[in-house]
Amino acid sequence: MSVNILFEQLRKPNAYPASSDFYYENYYCPRHRTILPLEFHQMDDLKIVSLDDLNDVDYFVYPIIVNEPYYVIRELLDLEHPYGLFHRIHPDVMHKINLGKGKIFVSLNAEPVNDDELTQLQQIKDSRIVYNIVTSKYFVEDHMTTFPGWMELTEFSRDIAYSRWNTLTFDDVRPAFVANEKRKFCLINGRWEKHAAAMIITHLLDKSDLLKYGFSFVDHKGATITKDYNDLKNQFSDTSKLKKFVMPSLKHQKDIEANPLIISQVMQNSFFNIAIEAYYVNYQIDYPYLTEKTWRNFKCRMPFVLIGQKHTLKQLHELGYKTFHPFIDESYDDRSDDYRVFEAFRQIAKLCAKSHEELADLVTELQPIFDHNFKNHQLRKNEFSKYVRSFKIR
Repeated sequence: MSVNILFEQLRKPNAYPASSDFYYENYYCPRHRTILPLEFHQMDDLKIVSLDDLNDVDYFVYPIIVNEPYYVIRELLDLEHPYGLFHRIHPDVMHKINLGKGKIFVSLNAEPVNDDELTQLQQIKDSRIVYNIVTSKYFVEDHMTTFPGWMELTEFSRDIAYSRWNTLTFDDVRPAFVANEKRKFCLINGRWEKHAAAMIITHLLDKSDLLKYGFSFVDHKGATITKDYNDLKNQFSDTSKLKKFVMPSLKHQKDIEANPLIISQVMQNSFFNIAIEAYYVNYQIDYPYLTEKTWRNFKCRMPFVLIGQKHTLKQLHELGYKTFHPFIDESYDDRSDDYRVFEAFRQIAKLCAKSHEELADLVTELQPIFDHNFKNHQLRKNEFSKYVRSFKIR
């Protein structure tokens, strides 16, 4: 039996209009020829219906994409308010939903939502609406789910080589660096102003003269590292050792590529990735937020050492994915902010000490883990499909 997906206007998103130049590229579904949350793209048995069909369907799902939650979260926290979400929905649609003839599905995972707001959302249980979020920390059955979201689905499904994000700065006028040899690692660190640990790992690689073993891209070739680190030290608490750390200039800038890297090329020609996630300390969000910087390693079947928030690997494990312990000691994931980046570096140094042949053997040994992760991803997508089909009987 097909699942009715209702749009107030065909081929236009419900509730919130397209919010960026990339909106249609990200959410248009060729299979169903309409804008859809990515969660639904892989489902064959969807029937797209409109307001004109409202009285002809016995049950429907009303999908909403929240592409920029910062601007609309207040509407989700007060659904019935005159400026709340329910007042964005056509009265006839809302009437059917109130009668139990439909459910609102909100894809709330394209960008992070802060903890205070997720806590409030968690407490507002309403059988008419379900949110798909990015963290199991706020999971509530039939209310806040953690099925594959935009980042996970995008990176598993698309070929990085054909993505507009395949070069680090796709609007850069400089020609991209061409990777035509095999190196031990890649370090894609184009926006290190995001967090200070991205600078620390670059410093440690430089201090140990390991940059020469990888494809490394750092904005401005790391020339501004001392100033940039000083600008970001306030991310750390006053008692943090990292706040007191004095960042020296880089000694081996020659080993950093001057031109932007083509991500698919350098990953194909490296044995492992130093993955610099979007966040390191939990001063903005108090849960691990996974982005394309982690997910693309799964697509590329590539081992990685993660420079990110505490328990980011644990979050992956909770979603059913495997990482690389005991081949790589991943106990760094449990360490505090002051020590995690240094423990992760120790694993990077151990990997760099291996020959190309030894690293190739390691990647071969890890193939069952990659196979498992692809199967787990498909299982997670299948579970979502089953969940949506169960709405009518819940």
